[in-house]
Formats: sequence, C-alpha cells, structure tokens
Amino acid sequence: MYKKKKLILSDGREYEGYGFGSDKNTDAEIIVCTSMTGYQEVLSNPANSGKIILMTYPIIGSYGLADEDYESNSLTIAGLAVREYNDLPSNFRYTKTLDEEMKECGVCGIFGLDTREIAKAVREQDEVRARVIDDPQNETGIGITYINPFRIKDVSCRKIKYSRTANFKYNVVAVDCGISNSAVKSLNSRGCNVIIVPFDTAADDIRFLKPHGLFISDGPGYPGDTETVVKLIRVFLGKIPVLGIGLGFLAIANTYGANIVRMKNGHCGSNYPVKSIYSKRISIVSQSHCYTVEQASLDDIKLEITHRNLNDDSIEGVADEQKLVSAVAFHPETTVDDTDTSDVYDRFITCMEQYISETGESNA
Repeated sequence: MYKKKKLILSDGREYEGYGFGSDKNTDAEIIVCTSMTGYQEVLSNPANSGKIILMTYPIIGSYGLADEDYESNSLTIAGLAVREYNDLPSNFRYTKTLDEEMKECGVCGIFGLDTREIAKAVREQDEVRARVIDDPQNETGIGITYINPFRIKDVSCRKIKYSRTANFKYNVVAVDCGISNSAVKSLNSRGCNVIIVPFDTAADDIRFLKPHGLFISDGPGYPGDTETVVKLIRVFLGKIPVLGIGLGFLAIANTYGANIVRMKNGHCGSNYPVKSIYSKRISIVSQSHCYTVEQASLDDIKLEITHRNLNDDSIEGVADEQKLVSAVAFHPETTVDDTDTSDVYDRFITCMEQYISETGESNA
C-alpha cells in the first residue's frame, strides 16, 4: 500500500521509510518540531511554509484534521517526516485524514523513521537541507541546493480582507506576512475589527482605514525579506501602537536597527518556556522561528527586552513603551493555558486605549 521513500540529509546521512501524502519528491530545509499535539496547526501555519517538518512526537495523524482548526486555508509545507503515521483517526470532529489533505495540497510525507536520531542529527548543525525521494532512485544528499519557494509575497493576501466582531472598540490593520487564524481570533475576542492587508500595502491606503493599531503578523522567509514591511513600520512608528509577532518581531527589531542572527537550533513547537521580564511569569508557548535578535545590538537603541527563552536565554520579546511598540518572537495566542501570555495582546489593547484617549480617534 505504501511506497518506499528515503529521507537524505545534506551531510549525506540517509533514512529509509515509507511514503504517504503526495507522491512527489522535494528538497527543502528541514526543521524539528517538538509539539506533542496540534500537528494540524503546525502544518497549516504559514510560518512553516516551504519547510520539511520533522515531528518528534512518535504518532501523527491519530485525530485527523478538523475544518475549524486550520491556521490558514491549506498546507504549504514542503514535506512531513514522522515515526508512525496513523490513517484511522479516532475523533468525532475530523473531516478528513492527514494523508488525504497532503495529497490535495501536494505535500509529500515519509514515515517509519527513527525521528529521535534524525532530530539529533539536525540539531548538530546550523542549517540542514533535506531531500525526500523515491527509494529506488540512487541519489545522494551531498550538495543539495534549494531555494525556499515560499516568501512573504507568496503567502500574503492579494487584497484587503475583513474580520469583524460585534460591539467592536478598535480598528486594527494587520499586515499579512503569513497571518494565522488564531492571531485574528485573539484580536477579535478583544473587541478588534481586524482589517487584513497585503504586506506591500501603501502607507496612505492604511491611513485611509483609520487604524487604532498596526499588527505585523508572523510568516515564512528570512529577515531580509521584510524590507517592504520595515519601511511601512517606519512610517507609523510613534504615531499609532504597533505589535509584531514571529516574523513581525524581527521586522520591528530591524526597524530600530537591531542585528538579526541565525540561531544554531531554531524554535519550532508548542513547549518552549518563556519568562516575562515584567510579570516574572513563565509561560509554555508555541514558536516557529530560526532567527533572533543579537543581544549586543540592543545596547544603543531604544528597545528594552521584555521576554526571554529559558532554554537558551535568547530574546523573545522587545518593547518601546514611549512609542507604544511591542513585539514577541512566539505565538501569544497558542499556549498551554490560553491566559498565560494574554498580556501581550492586552498590552496592545492598553496602548490603543491610550492612543484613543490622547487623540480622540475613536471609530466605535
């Protein structure tokens, strides 16, 4: 039933398994995801577009996919590597199996691997590329080259979209670098009408929408891919509140002149401990990023550190209270306890209230 497949790392290591999902082969960067649940959210998160996802949790597919749990309209990852694939979901909510969705979206999968060994191999190196191929092909992974096909422009919306809520208090313009449904829902639940705009929307067009706040979403790609977004942030810096998450965090740090560096081991999963410098509270959060802000580059700029990762002490959040700007590298809407990092959005709401109070710019 399942054809043989092979996963080859760019250092030449090979792992044999069986294919599921699409029959196609793929070359891409491989990243390790440590989530024990929520594979649907991980695979449909635009921030992971164009990557091969290696799941460390051994059984994937056991609860299928549910229509209301997608973070975007479809799966845009390059591939999925797992220990054991379950094609008989036990879940009254599921509407299709993972295999069916991967076939529809052209995503190849491979199972029957020792994912613990592969995870160790990937984490030994700075950036690992991989190839998923049909087993009969006698190919080597040495010298694999690829260009990530997914950048901000590939996942951003093409025209303005609206996500309205009853009894709204705030207008938030969300710059779509690869926005997740959870982020939009989190803003809606706090009384925000969310106006989702393409990443290259002109500043004058955003002004016309009369926003109380600007939200810079997460997304795929590299920090250098955010030049257009950085120019947009500069226009509104200090004029309206700004919040960024994930790639938006890097774009805001870039705007202030901070250096962005590649991490030896990126963060992908839902079990990362992050400490808030303000509240001293530790939260277990979801993340999907391979870059961070260089500590030394913050010495001469007006950004203070608000959050730190307790595993590697990397910077997870920054803020400029004077200009009502804040940003975090993680996903504040997806925590083990949904209230753990609600202060990230709540602080954004407080900033918008302050802005409305000072300017009288209320549209509600």
